[in-house]
Amino acid sequence: MLCCGELTSHAYIIFNQFMIYPNFSSSILNTPLDRLATSAYSSTILDYLPEWICCFTTDGTLTFVNQAYSQHCQTTMEQLVGQNFFALLPESDRASLEQRVQSLSEKGSSTTYECSAAASDGSVYKQTWLILAVQDADGNLVEFQAMGQAQSDRSSYFNGLDQGEHYRQAVDQSPNPIFSLNRHGQVQTCNLACKTLLHYDTDVLGKPFRSLLIEDIRDTVDQLLVQVFRGESISGVELVYPCRDGQEYCMISRIYPLRDQLGNIQGCVVANTDIRDRKEMEESLRQSEARFRAIFQQNRVGMNRAALNGQFLEVNPAFCHLLGYTEAELLSLTHYQITHPEEQEIERELCRQLNNQYIPYYTLEKRYIKKTGEICWVNISVSVILNDDNRPLFSVAVIENIHERKQMEAALQQSQQRYQMAIAAGDVGVWDWHLASGEIYLDPHLKSMLGYADQDIQNTIEDWTRYVHPDDRPMVEAAVQAALAGTTPTFHVEHRMLHRDGGIRWFLARGHVSRDRHGQPQQLMGTDTDITQRKQTELQIRYQVQREQGLNHVIRTIRQSLDLDTIFATATHAIGALLPANHVQIWQCLIAQGYWKNRVDHRRHPDLFDGSTLEIALDHPLSQRLLQQRFMRVDHPEQDYPALATAFPGAWMLFLLDLDGDHQSDRHTWGALTLTKDPTLGGWEPAEVELAQIIADQVAIAIQQSDLIVRVQQLNSTLENTVHQRTAQLNQSLEFEALLKRITDKVRDSLDESAILQTAVDELSTIMQTLSCDAALYDLTERTSTIIYESAESSLPSSQGMIIVMADHEDYYQHLLQGDPLHYCTLDLVRGLERRPNYATTALAQPLIDDQGVIGDLWIYREAHLPFSAIEIRLVQQVANQCAIAIRQSRLYQATKRQVQELERLNHLKDDFLSTVSHELRSPMASINMATQMLEIVLEQQQVSDRRIDQYLRILREQCNQELALINDLLDLQHLETGTQLLDLVPVKLEEWIPHIAESLEVRIQAGQQILHIDVPEKLPTVSSDPTSLTRILVELLSNACKYTPPFHQITVRVRAQTSTWELEVQNSGVEIAPDEQSRVFEKFYRITRADRWQHGGTGLGLALVKRLTEHLGGTIRLSSQDQLTCFYLTFPIHPRSTYSA
Repeated sequence: MLCCGELTSHAYIIFNQFMIYPNFSSSILNTPLDRLATSAYSSTILDYLPEWICCFTTDGTLTFVNQAYSQHCQTTMEQLVGQNFFALLPESDRASLEQRVQSLSEKGSSTTYECSAAASDGSVYKQTWLILAVQDADGNLVEFQAMGQAQSDRSSYFNGLDQGEHYRQAVDQSPNPIFSLNRHGQVQTCNLACKTLLHYDTDVLGKPFRSLLIEDIRDTVDQLLVQVFRGESISGVELVYPCRDGQEYCMISRIYPLRDQLGNIQGCVVANTDIRDRKEMEESLRQSEARFRAIFQQNRVGMNRAALNGQFLEVNPAFCHLLGYTEAELLSLTHYQITHPEEQEIERELCRQLNNQYIPYYTLEKRYIKKTGEICWVNISVSVILNDDNRPLFSVAVIENIHERKQMEAALQQSQQRYQMAIAAGDVGVWDWHLASGEIYLDPHLKSMLGYADQDIQNTIEDWTRYVHPDDRPMVEAAVQAALAGTTPTFHVEHRMLHRDGGIRWFLARGHVSRDRHGQPQQLMGTDTDITQRKQTELQIRYQVQREQGLNHVIRTIRQSLDLDTIFATATHAIGALLPANHVQIWQCLIAQGYWKNRVDHRRHPDLFDGSTLEIALDHPLSQRLLQQRFMRVDHPEQDYPALATAFPGAWMLFLLDLDGDHQSDRHTWGALTLTKDPTLGGWEPAEVELAQIIADQVAIAIQQSDLIVRVQQLNSTLENTVHQRTAQLNQSLEFEALLKRITDKVRDSLDESAILQTAVDELSTIMQTLSCDAALYDLTERTSTIIYESAESSLPSSQGMIIVMADHEDYYQHLLQGDPLHYCTLDLVRGLERRPNYATTALAQPLIDDQGVIGDLWIYREAHLPFSAIEIRLVQQVANQCAIAIRQSRLYQATKRQVQELERLNHLKDDFLSTVSHELRSPMASINMATQMLEIVLEQQQVSDRRIDQYLRILREQCNQELALINDLLDLQHLETGTQLLDLVPVKLEEWIPHIAESLEVRIQAGQQILHIDVPEKLPTVSSDPTSLTRILVELLSNACKYTPPFHQITVRVRAQTSTWELEVQNSGVEIAPDEQSRVFEKFYRITRADRWQHGGTGLGLALVKRLTEHLGGTIRLSSQDQLTCFYLTFPIHPRSTYSA
């Protein structure tokens, strides 16, 4: 029986090293490297032990077994992991062992167990187990760890080897350094790996363990040892040992307490695992990760990492740029969301197979939908990354942009389709000739172009050459040899091929030579295109071009001259060269003479009949038929017209030559063009008829042009004469207009009747080449006409001043008095021309008429052969009108002048009368006024008191004052108008003077219940003025305002000063003067008609006097009356001139 006391210290060390520490399967084995290191380490230590070592959970599930136990159970370690530990024990002992293990889970201690078991050979042996309950630092149960052995194995094994040696060998054979420390942290033992790996010797025994480490971690290790001696186990700590060869070894270490048989901590075990390889792998992994990250971020090809559900986990910038999304936007999407709907199901199936590891990777050409909605073709390669359990973690995709390639493929496909369609539609056949073998591929379509089936023509160059036109074979062979030799860059030749129907087909053969690396031709490949239609078109075009050139030559020849004989000669010669005609003739239809005349007969040969002198009657059957049909084609003229056919054998063509008249409907026949074909050539072909028709039209056009040119020349001559006449008339009109302007300017400014008439007569005589010209004025009362002025040749007697009695020449003056002009040629000379009897002249008489009738006349005489034109008559009429207007203006002026003189005389008489009356009345009125005052004094002294006497005296006094005021006003106006009143200028302070004058009328204003407002600034410049006149002006304006302003309305006096003037305004409200009366208020004796004259009284001299006084002071006055406001605006100079009033 094996118990805990039988375990040596080395065995206990080993058991503690691998079994007695928490989280054996989870805490240490966190990474693949840890798992790899631990697995290697356990296989070298635990598998060396003959004891059975295993770990199981609270329900008995095995989580670890060593090789010894798996061999005992005759199975593998992998098959044992996961089985129930208790099920592997004898059935009779299972229940009791489960109870003991259950008690361990509660107490957290250890137990031993011994049982019997049957071997495979039927023998019975004893099993001994040591079972420990493993707890973490917090006292929580982690798992159970068991170590067992068979009694028979133990006795046989330890016969030659004691227990200590057995475990010592196990520790020494471990490839990893193992140290045991005492409670003071000093090294007690170390295995052989410490010497082989770290080059430590027995000299380290007894030294502090911290001295074996690098200095940087010694304090940390001291703290860890304190924790271990408290009962904790430390795992996964990295310790660095400086080796004596200068290198440093990094170890992953586990430090756990070493207990004695009673469980007391006697020291600790430091088990190290060499992780240099792991560190190198980590560094390599880090570098690999850095390289991958650089490739991932900087790669110009799109890359992404996605979860198994398609959610993007990571995307590189190239992928973002490809789709136009930001990184954040893509990380919120799945790759299904940006995949075209038509490819989503395909990719889902591929992802499913990839995630289930049915396929290692997949590659797919698909379409992404960009952020803008555009389609982008990509080639995506996707692989899956597995974890340590071979389960997929995520997928990595590499995306190549193939959008341009796809577009090019689509374009190429369309191009190929178009190429195939073009070949089918354009009759193009393909051939390929391999020069070495002599084989040639002939497209079946190429053979069908010649009417043969594919099997009818063998694919050999010899057979194909048989179908090339014999005449073109040398040319084709030469083109082939030139292309093969490189003389020409390509094979290009047009030749004829023999069709199955016996016809000829034109082919365009084009090919390219393919050469080997030595430049030797290997292959000639190309196409044959059926160009038969093009060739036929070219032939037609060539014929058409030749015909057009010939026709253009004929047209140019015809149009080189305007002479008909020259046109006919050249035209018939050119037509004869263009068409196969023996005769080309032009006939003129002379309807008035009744026959056709031959104008020209062009003969191909001189020995042919000359018909240039022939004439054919209009009633000839051929003529009648041609005039009806307009065109005739006679292939056999000998049948119908044998006589003419004898002279002109062969087929005929006859075209009428019609010309256009002035209107489209006025077409008429000028003649005919006839052509006679060579009898040996048969009849006329349609193309020849068409060409001849065109030529006939051109000949008709040439005749038309010649006729038009003649007519144009005649019209040009007529137009030139007309232009000369119109120019002369225009010049004459300009001269007459200038004459009229001169006369008008002169007579308009003249008020002398004689001067007016003299101007008109002189100007007319000068410009109109007259024998005599005179002007007379009428006396309608005496019925006489007096010649005021005359301009005549010196040889003629003068008639100026002659008085003509109208009754003696009643025939003339009857018309003139009615306002009618006379224009005649006569031998009866009038008014002074009697001395040249029997001298015929042309006379023009024009009455002078104004708005009141005829006042005189103008007579003009000229040579008899020079009659007066309409423009001359119109000029004389205009001059007569201007003279009449000027004379009437002169007479009006004279009458007006006489009236003004008379009015001035009357005005002087009036002024003299008023002045005399004023002076004469002033003294009596002064005496009356004085007598009235004396009478009042006497009555007052006698104490006579009678109301009626007082009233009579008051009336008498008021009337005397009113009459004296009227007399004074008249005298003042008289002095002002005559300029005898002096202007006495003195300085005047307006701000003091204006209120003082206004206050003198305050009682009257209050009596009228009116409001006086004075607006005078405090500071005004001192002005120079006549106080008497200024006072008279203001008092008169205020009095006038008081008189007409209704009660409770305002009277305003306002003064304003400017730079050189000052302004006085007198305004009253409640009254308005009509606009038509505003301009008359300043007239003498004028009173407003709408006012009550008897209510307000007055003489009408007040405002007239104000205006005169204002002007006397050098000022101006104006009136404004509207909106029930009437205002007088007066403007005075601040410093007027001290002179008499003008």
